[in-house]
Amino acid sequence: MKRIFTILFLAAVTKVSACTIPVFRYALDRWHPDPYALTVPKAWLSSAAGTNFLNLLDERSLNLRVVPEDEKERQNKLFLPGHNPLELWSGDAPPKDLTILLDSPARQELARRILAGASAVWVMVDSGNKKADDALAKSLNDRLTYLKSVAEIPPQDPFDPESQLGPGPELKVEFSLIRVLRSDPKEAAFIDMLAGARKADVWLPDTPFAAPVFGRGRTLGAWTAADLDSEGIDEVCMYLLGACSCQVKQQNPGWDLMIDCDWDAGLMKSAMVAEAALLQEEPAEAGATNFVAEPKPGPVAASDKPESEIFAAPELVKIEATAPETTGRAGTETVKENPAGKIWLVGMVVVFGFLGISFARGGRL
Repeated sequence: MKRIFTILFLAAVTKVSACTIPVFRYALDRWHPDPYALTVPKAWLSSAAGTNFLNLLDERSLNLRVVPEDEKERQNKLFLPGHNPLELWSGDAPPKDLTILLDSPARQELARRILAGASAVWVMVDSGNKKADDALAKSLNDRLTYLKSVAEIPPQDPFDPESQLGPGPELKVEFSLIRVLRSDPKEAAFIDMLAGARKADVWLPDTPFAAPVFGRGRTLGAWTAADLDSEGIDEVCMYLLGACSCQVKQQNPGWDLMIDCDWDAGLMKSAMVAEAALLQEEPAEAGATNFVAEPKPGPVAASDKPESEIFAAPELVKIEATAPETTGRAGTETVKENPAGKIWLVGMVVVFGFLGISFARGGRL
């Protein structure tokens, strides 16, 4: 836990300007993932297999750049982004299957959850030691469930120009856990990316580790169970939920993962889904008219009612200025709706009133 606290404290002291958007959402809106570098021999790139591979990359949305190498016999290598690129993987050239580096089931599930509104998705790498793996999984699950019930998003100021949310899912507190096996060949490259520069510290025998992923596939770091006690998990989650006052990604801890995802398109789709859900749940305002969409034509069930009732015209109700009421004779208005008649009646009442008083006094007014 001490190492986690140190990393997050150093990130906090570098913050220079404030906004109310949580760190996880600011990263999702604005931090584009840094590209990985893949070195490939030029001779192989010019071959049919190399051309097919480049065409495959054009069809994907990967933060990856291909670096041609002059050496014919040099191995392919994959480097983590950063000022001092870290070699994550190397393989024979030409590679038997480079596509396994580009994507994996866990990475696709990770992107799906983030675009659905997850504040962070914790990815746990099982070591094969069932007792240790289950213990860390339970600790993470219990704490994330608790934090979801008590943690809150910072109050948002919709009029603050520095705190405008981009299109995307509803802003909420949501944590989840994905477990992958260290021995799974489909996730081998992904696990190396998760461990990153911390591989020497977390890649230990019979020891699971976990990394929180947020934004467009960024992790704050990777830690074993020794660091991920309740306090350590809280430190990480609350940092991600806190207001982002450091807009420069490089001044925040962590590194980017390589995920095949068109984040901009995914965010627009999430925004439309969230807007549709909001419209369905939004109560009608006082005095507002509820408009019900007409049902689409469909099969009509048999009915015993007469045809005149089944196809009767719907009742039409209009709300407009009240028309004067009339009696049975056309053109004769009632006193109720005739202002002139009202005046005449009042005048007659006053006259007869004075006459009555006069007679009572012996003919004197």
